[in-house]
Amino acid sequence: MNKKNNIRLTGKMTRKIVYLGILILMTGAAGISGCSKGGNKGGTGRSSLRAEAVYDSVPEDSQLDEILKKLTENNIFEGEMAKVSPAAVMESYGLNETNDGTEIYVSYMSTAAKADEITIIKTGNLEEAESFAEQYISKRKKSFESYKAEEVKKLDDYLTVAYGTDSGIYILCVCSDKKAAFALIEAK
Repeated sequence: MNKKNNIRLTGKMTRKIVYLGILILMTGAAGISGCSKGGNKGGTGRSSLRAEAVYDSVPEDSQLDEILKKLTENNIFEGEMAKVSPAAVMESYGLNETNDGTEIYVSYMSTAAKADEITIIKTGNLEEAESFAEQYISKRKKSFESYKAEEVKKLDDYLTVAYGTDSGIYILCVCSDKKAAFALIEAK
């Protein structure tokens, strides 16, 4: 009789373990789906952008200036950063200012032959700006592969942040400490 009770307890325990396992798997799946790249933080959940973060609200110019100031003053970039003319950046990104109102708000690049860069784009089409940024990064990677291969790692792991739904602000940041850069951008 003692043996039968042990078997029943084992059966109950087995079911409990199976239920617990299912609960753990469901919780894990829900957690993973909430952490996908390009999630619309603080927004509606709609976004086909692949940026690390996508926000619905668009910051004012003064907030963009503050983000830029934080990034350039906190040793995020290697080497001295120099401002690049918007026309040169537009040309290298392949963007056309007249089509959708896209403009380079500001762009800084390292003067020390490093891949480091911060570019803030105001655009009427965030998806198009993202596509051009990806093509631009691809071109820069090819250039650095033959010139300074150690810089390619930064270009493989660049940071992008988008503000807006269809139009807005697109930030491209290339540096060796992506997490620190993102923390400074998020702290706007």
